[in-house]
Amino acid sequence: MAEIHENDIDFYIFYNVLTRRNEAIATAYIGDKLVLTIPELIQGYPVTKIGKDFVRDSNIEEIHFPDSVSVIKDCAFISCKNLKIVKSYPSHTP
Repeated sequence: MAEIHENDIDFYIFYNVLTRRNEAIATAYIGDKLVLTIPELIQGYPVTKIGKDFVRDSNIEEIHFPDSVSVIKDCAFISCKNLKIVKSYPSHTP
């Protein structure tokens, strides 16, 4: 497993890439964005899961994730009082 992060000026998304399973798992988000889009691919691997406590105590209002995500763990968006929209978008990977 390798831990990777997408770095934008005001946020980080941490991932575990499981090469043997051909998947990436979004494990944590840290930042101040109000709208977050989880990418479809990380290092060429499809994002298939959103981990427990992915977002905690955030002001985030919207989360968009690829439809390749088949598992969202318990408490993935815990204590996000402003969260109104959680939706998937079409994935373009086979």
